[in-house]
Amino acid sequence: MVVYFGGGMSGFHFVTLLFVCLLAIHETNTGTMTDEEQDAVQLFDDIVQDYDKRLRPNYGSGEPVIDTVQVYVASFDDIAEADMSYSFSIYLRQTWEDPRLAYDSSRLLAPSSYLVDKIWQPDLMFGNERQAAFHDVTKSNKVVYITPNGTVWYTARLSLTLHCEMDFHKFPMDEQKCAVDVESFQYTVKDLVFQWTEDEPAEFNKGHLKLPQYNLRNYDTKNCTKRLSTGVYTCIGITFTLDRELGYYLLQTYIPSVLLIILSWVSFWIDIKASPARVALGITSVLTMITTLNGVREDLPHVSYIKAIDVWFAMCLMFVVGSLIEYAIVHYLSSNKLQLWHNRSPSKVKKAEKYSGECCVSLTIVDRDRSRAGSMSKSLQASNGTLANSDAISLHSTSPLGEEGKIWIRGNCARKPEAIYDTGKKIDYFCRIAFPIAFILFNLGYWCYYKLW
Repeated sequence: MVVYFGGGMSGFHFVTLLFVCLLAIHETNTGTMTDEEQDAVQLFDDIVQDYDKRLRPNYGSGEPVIDTVQVYVASFDDIAEADMSYSFSIYLRQTWEDPRLAYDSSRLLAPSSYLVDKIWQPDLMFGNERQAAFHDVTKSNKVVYITPNGTVWYTARLSLTLHCEMDFHKFPMDEQKCAVDVESFQYTVKDLVFQWTEDEPAEFNKGHLKLPQYNLRNYDTKNCTKRLSTGVYTCIGITFTLDRELGYYLLQTYIPSVLLIILSWVSFWIDIKASPARVALGITSVLTMITTLNGVREDLPHVSYIKAIDVWFAMCLMFVVGSLIEYAIVHYLSSNKLQLWHNRSPSKVKKAEKYSGECCVSLTIVDRDRSRAGSMSKSLQASNGTLANSDAISLHSTSPLGEEGKIWIRGNCARKPEAIYDTGKKIDYFCRIAFPIAFILFNLGYWCYYKLW
């Protein structure tokens, strides 16, 4: 682009004129600010003009900087039992004095994030921190307010994931104590000391702070100052007490397992001869109980001690497996014994003179015409029971008909098959009462121990 200057105006004069116009525009814009605004803008520059943020306040005086800390809990985001950690968002508030930042009380300095990176800040860190992040949407969530006497109020919003030492002995009726440890990384107690604000160290709104499985009951403060080989470092902590809500586990674990146990008791009302139904019911109950237990364990760390949920499932498995074993015993008594009874061979027949009336069957044959025809009479002795059936009798003669005219036969004088079958039914009837009573007693002991302990 080529500019032609006419009328004797040179290029130097044109540049000078342009500079004067720009200066006039700048003075016009500056003139729109009030005196207070101009003074506040100037104060931002004056307050850090001869300031060196590399040195702490009162450096060389021998007095440590007292940093008063307060946290506002905005939300609990997650509590992970498997990782033994919890995440939450907080507003971190700190207050300390820096005489180098004092200014005339007649001047006004508004809260701003402009001075955050231009002044000294305590090297606060979280001792049990795993992950941490500041928020910068839509602008950096940090602000500094400095009073005329040099008191600094610093607030920052951040999200934290902290380690929590959890105890699962009473899971899922447990309570967890999760701490926030605030300490210094660089300065010893000779240079920096942390302390909680006296009024309310941790601030939160119970009405809006909702947790899926926990209830935030209260909190306690502590002093965790650490003595290391490099010196003594300031440390303060706050411990949140979280009570686990039992409703989720009642619906997902306890009530289904109780129904499974009751379902396994149905086999006591099924006929002994219905083997497929009773075996399928017992095995299905066992497998379902094991699957439920594995589902609960997936969300928990692998600890070596016994938890309350382990005791519950162990006893539930005992009841379910017990009903299956009970049927195995009943089936053995009512099936195998009957088969042995029917397959039993009659005892060998001996001569009549060798028996003293202990045989249960006595046959007397009268041989009138020296032929095989004759009459037969039976005598049964009550002491050995009753004759079961004719199929169980086998005649064996070891002596001729002429000897005393009698043949002694030992038959099966055991109980009838119906008697053995009735024994299995009696066992089923006993278990119908014994299993529910035992389960009720176990529940009384279980809930009283873990809820009152």
